[in-house]
Amino acid sequence: MNNNRFLALTIGPVLKTLQEARKTRELWAASYLLSRLMKHLCTELDPECKRLLIPFVPDKLLNETFYGAGIYPDRLFMKADDLTEEDVDRAIIYCLEALSLDCTANNEPLDIAKALAYWNQFFRIRYVFAELTDISHGKLSTELSPILDTMELENLAFEVPPKINYLLNFFDPSNIFRSPLVEVLKDYNRGCYDKILRTGSLFPSTNEIAAYELFMQDPIKMASVNEGSGLDDNEKFYQTIVEDNELKKHFKQNHKYFCIVYADGDNIGQAIQKLNYEEDYIGFSKTLASYGVEAANIINKYGGKPIYIGGDDLLFLAPVHTNEGSIFDLINELDCKFPVDNLVPEASLSFGVNIVYYKYPLFEAIENAYEVLHKAKKYKHNNKEKNAVSFRLTKHSGASFEGVFSKNFLRIFNDARKQYETSESPDSLPMISSIIFKFHTLHKLIENLMKKYPQELAYRLDNTFDAFFNEWGEHSAFSKQRDAAKKLLLSAEGESDEKKLMLFYAAMRLIQFIVSPSNQNAYDTENMATAAG
Repeated sequence: MNNNRFLALTIGPVLKTLQEARKTRELWAASYLLSRLMKHLCTELDPECKRLLIPFVPDKLLNETFYGAGIYPDRLFMKADDLTEEDVDRAIIYCLEALSLDCTANNEPLDIAKALAYWNQFFRIRYVFAELTDISHGKLSTELSPILDTMELENLAFEVPPKINYLLNFFDPSNIFRSPLVEVLKDYNRGCYDKILRTGSLFPSTNEIAAYELFMQDPIKMASVNEGSGLDDNEKFYQTIVEDNELKKHFKQNHKYFCIVYADGDNIGQAIQKLNYEEDYIGFSKTLASYGVEAANIINKYGGKPIYIGGDDLLFLAPVHTNEGSIFDLINELDCKFPVDNLVPEASLSFGVNIVYYKYPLFEAIENAYEVLHKAKKYKHNNKEKNAVSFRLTKHSGASFEGVFSKNFLRIFNDARKQYETSESPDSLPMISSIIFKFHTLHKLIENLMKKYPQELAYRLDNTFDAFFNEWGEHSAFSKQRDAAKKLLLSAEGESDEKKLMLFYAAMRLIQFIVSPSNQNAYDTENMATAAG
C-alpha cells in the first residue's frame, strides 16, 4: 500500500452538455446529470468515505435538498492507496450503467449495452495517478490540475453517429418525467416554485421564472392563468395577463425577461495553496459545501431556481426583480455571505448575469452567460483582477447593452435603483428618462469634465446639475433621483474601464428597465444606441 499515491479525475464536457438544453427542465437535467455522475463515482471509488479529499460533502448536508440542484463538481481528488487503473475503469463503467438506468423511464425496456456505448463516448471521463512526496501547499491540486486541464482539451466526437441520442431521448417529456433521476424534484422540497408549477411540470419554465413577482402579488389569479395556458404555452400565458385589468396594473416589462447567472470563485488557488494536510483539504471541501447550502437558500428566498450549487461555482435562473429586490441585490447578498474568512482574504466571487427575453434560445443564452462571466473574471479595478460583476441585457428586438464593474459600483447601483423604485413622485419614470436623455445631450461636456477635472469632478457636476437639471426645481423626488444619478456617475469615474461614461449610461438604462412598467414604451431609450455604447 502506497500512502503517497493519489488519484485526480475529471468529467465533462460541461458546457457542451448544458448547451443541448432547449427547455429549463432540460438545462436542470443536463447539469444534474453531471453532478449525478460524479456522485456515482465518489460512492463507487470510496464507498466508506475514507479516501475522498475533494469533493467531501459532510453527512449532515447529504440530506439537504438544495431545491433539486446538483452539488458535485466536475473534478475529484482522492487518496489512491491500493487502487489500480482496472479498479477505476471498472468503476467508470459501473457508474455509466447506473446513469443509464437513471435516465430511463420507469418500466421502459433499455438496451444497456447501447446506452453504455453512447454515454461512454458522450462523456469525457479522464484520470491520472500520481506519486506525491507530500500534499502541502495545495500540491494535490496545483500539480495535478494542470494535467486534468490538458486532458479536458481533448475534442471528442462520436466515431459513428449514434442511432439513438440517449441525452435527447432523456429530455423527451414522456421520459424525463418518469425517470428515477427526477425523483430529486418530485420528493424533495421544490422551494418557492412548489405551488407555482403547472400540473405535470417539474421545473419552472422561462415565463414562470420571469413573472415570479406577479405570482407573489396575486397567487390565486396567477395560478389560474398558469393552469389555463397549459404546459409550454407561454403566448397564452402573457396574453391572459395583459387582458386582466388587475394583473395588468402590476405588470412590468421585466416580467418577460429572466436571468441566467454564473458565479465563479476568484483566487481560490491561493486558498488551496494553504492546504497542507488531508484534513485541510476536507475542511476546504466542507466550507464550500456549507456555503452551497446557504447560497441555495438565499437564491430560493429571492425567487430564483438553483441548478448547480458547488460552493465557489454557482449556476442558477432568476427573475429580474421580486419582492426581495433586484437580481443585483441577490448578487450582493450572495457575495457578502461568501466564506472569505475560512478561505483567504483575497478570495471572492465574480458574477456574470445574462438577462434575456423569455423566448430567447436557451442554448444560446447559456453560451452568452459564460462569455459575460469571462468579462467579469478579466476585469481590473484598482490594479486587481476579477471580483467583479458583468451583465448583458438583450431586448426582445435583439438590441443589447452590457457593462462590467466592481463590487463598489454594484452597491452604488443598488442604492441608485432604490431611489427610482421608491420615488415619492408618480413622475419618476419621466424623470429617469429625462435624466438619461439630458446626459446624452451633455455627453461631450461631461466627458471633458471627467478627463480634465477628475479631482474637482464632484464640485463641477454640482454646478452642471444646477444649470441643466432644474426642470422640476426643488421637487424632493427629483432631487433624490438627481443625486442618485450623480453618485452613480462619480462611482463610474472610479472604475478602471476607459468607457466610464458608457458604463454610467448602461447602468441608468438597466435601472430604467428594472423599474419601468410595461406600458411605458414612451420612456424606453432603446433607440438611444449611442447612449449605451
